[in-house]
Amino acid sequence: KSTNGGSFEELFDDGVDQSSYYQREICSCSFTDIEVQPGNQYSYYVLAYDEKGEIDQTETFSRNIFLPPCTLKEPQDNAEVDTPMPTFSWDNQELNKYLTKSKAEGYLKTYLKVNDETVQEEVWDMTFEDTTVDNVTYNLDNTGIPLENEHEYEWFHWTDAYDAEGNLIANAYSNSWHFHYKGPIKAVLMGKIMVAETAISISKDITGMIPLVDAIITFTDSKGTDHTGTTQAQGQYIFPQVAPGTNYIITAVGEVDGHTIIYKDVVPSI
Repeated sequence: KSTNGGSFEELFDDGVDQSSYYQREICSCSFTDIEVQPGNQYSYYVLAYDEKGEIDQTETFSRNIFLPPCTLKEPQDNAEVDTPMPTFSWDNQELNKYLTKSKAEGYLKTYLKVNDETVQEEVWDMTFEDTTVDNVTYNLDNTGIPLENEHEYEWFHWTDAYDAEGNLIANAYSNSWHFHYKGPIKAVLMGKIMVAETAISISKDITGMIPLVDAIITFTDSKGTDHTGTTQAQGQYIFPQVAPGTNYIITAVGEVDGHTIIYKDVVPSI
């Protein structure tokens, strides 16, 4: 490995005795160099040996490494979170500078991961093709596991850089931050979907204990139009003029015991 055109240093030796021949299986065709810094250019070549001794080295290849790590912002490390859908944010200004410089030569992918440390499992992972994004609401795509009350969580962000041929050439990781989730009491949202053509209605009960009364509720129809209303006694709302055979994204925002509750679900019509 050579740094910024300097002399080469040995990074890795698999320990083969070069004076004698060993029948060996190739165990790896890649090597990750973790000793790199933004702003430098690194050059590499590989030497190998067969039964006749050293064979020709590979061509020398270079990588410009100026991929900056992401800086986490919210929720702060060791924060207490009381909303089931917290917003994660980070500072990606330096990352965007990299994107501007490298746009013609390759592309980036960024990732956000959340782990439940109490039960030792991953609960959500999100990939962003648009690296200008600097915040996201937990489980926005409904692929994650709901946060569990009194659990400890870890979250972090990382970026992969690819060259124009799609080869991974560098990555950068943020620090891992943690938060404690102390959420509100689970709520019940009871909605009835009315289908005017058939005069048939169905109801959807969401498991919980306390109904969301006087909650603002939104449903998005098949054309992407949002309709809003307010839940009545027992948390009930009638969804009018719904097309048969369509799934509707239902969102309710209400308050229980002083806690704001945001609930999302997909409710099928007839």
